[in-house]
Amino acid sequence: MRHLIGFVHRVVYAALLTLCSWLTCTSPVGAHAAVQKLTCEVLDWPIAAAGVVVRHWRGVDVFYGGGGCEFCPPKEFFWSHLRFGILVYVVLFYVPSVVILIARRWRLKVNHDRVTGAERQGNA
Repeated sequence: MRHLIGFVHRVVYAALLTLCSWLTCTSPVGAHAAVQKLTCEVLDWPIAAAGVVVRHWRGVDVFYGGGGCEFCPPKEFFWSHLRFGILVYVVLFYVPSVVILIARRWRLKVNHDRVTGAERQGNA
């Protein structure tokens, strides 16, 4: 149950970040243009970078000049951006957990090897 709740939280946070990315990159520039541009660039960079790697799926790309669909309606482009952005952010949210898991297993293996090596020296 704990893993399911963690997954749901990651999906909700990813949806919020992707929605904020869409809103700041596509809405008209308001009174705080510098803040809006910075927010757009920070939140859109992971989506744009993943869009370069995965050519078939794209979202709003303000960095590399790639467009998702040239002649599709805005509603379809929005859903494409939302689906791709949520996927990208969920993967990014799992990266620290995977790194910690790998580090723990490596540490346990090193400690296990050290203990078994000491037992071999004591028995010899």
